[in-house]
Amino acid sequence: MKAFLIIAAAALASLATAEEVRFTCPDRYLTKVGELAEKPSGWRDAVATVRPALPLSGGGVVGGPPTLYPPAELHGNTITGKGGRMETRYPVGPDGESWAFCEYGRGGDIQLYRRVDGQGRRECIVKSSQRQPPDPLKVEVICR
Repeated sequence: MKAFLIIAAAALASLATAEEVRFTCPDRYLTKVGELAEKPSGWRDAVATVRPALPLSGGGVVGGPPTLYPPAELHGNTITGKGGRMETRYPVGPDGESWAFCEYGRGGDIQLYRRVDGQGRRECIVKSSQRQPPDPLKVEVICR
């Protein structure tokens, strides 16, 4: 009987889910304006297209580290709500690892990645909302 209780307790412990991970993407990404890596001889630079703070433009989840190119894409199920709200649910990555990312600038010029341990987690949910432009986009990532 005692052995049965120990086995049952171990089985229940393995079913327990990991603690929920929750974070919000920063509203903007600060850049250094006007710095070019190298100027060819005889040329002058005028950097007018780089902004000092790139606005948040989106977010998502991939199934591998950002150094893996192309990243291990995870297909999410997107639900669009009222008032500019959107929610996308992603499965945990194939190796039990997921990387959430926040995109900045037009078309994701810059991406910030954050590793999420998939052990005991089933999914990552990316919630985004924007009341109306020019209000900033808000992106929240919840993995559980």
